[in-house]
Amino acid sequence: MYTRCTLLWSFLFGVQGHGIIDVDHLDANLHQDPLGRLVTCDNHGGICPAKATCCPVTKMGESPSQASGCVPSDLGSFNATCCQDDTQTACGISYNCRTQLKNTKKILDCVATEAIQDPLVQELPRYHLCTTAAPLIQNLYGLPIVDKVSGLLAYYSSHGDLIHIDSDQRNQVRTAIIVVHGATRNADEYFCSMATAAERFLAEFQNETDRASILVLSPRFANLG
Repeated sequence: MYTRCTLLWSFLFGVQGHGIIDVDHLDANLHQDPLGRLVTCDNHGGICPAKATCCPVTKMGESPSQASGCVPSDLGSFNATCCQDDTQTACGISYNCRTQLKNTKKILDCVATEAIQDPLVQELPRYHLCTTAAPLIQNLYGLPIVDKVSGLLAYYSSHGDLIHIDSDQRNQVRTAIIVVHGATRNADEYFCSMATAAERFLAEFQNETDRASILVLSPRFANLG
């Protein structure tokens, strides 16, 4: 709660911030904890969070070889299954992409291979590729924390540095989504997935031009253990 309040308080009232964080410098001070590392999608172009799988995607006016979507590492580090039938989705490791018709409706899902024995997870929904613009996961921003010790709270943001955001952009925000990573500290993947989900929501239920109305934040806590 303290983290959430600090982020939103600084966003609303302009606490002095530190702009983009030097990732290499932070790593040296955080026991070599991997922070914000990226992989280059050599075959398809673009970048993805560390350990993510790069999949070719088709965007308007582009071929699949000119762009990449990302599959988070918890579905398989570098080796999740890219679905070629729509180039917008993927399945986890040891799953195959399946297309079937049910009541004349096309169903896209994931079906387990023999490596998956659990009867409860033989069929799973597909994962929609993270296609968030590369600059959003290339930059970590820093928010000063003043408590018993001083330091910086690292965070990803769909609106860039919240401290130096201009008033017009700030006034357009109507919804703030804060997504917090788990034990693997992969804030970049959480951020990428949530930012993409927000874009999909706007495209389906609202106007894509309202993108500035949804602020997505993902704080990144270092592993000091």
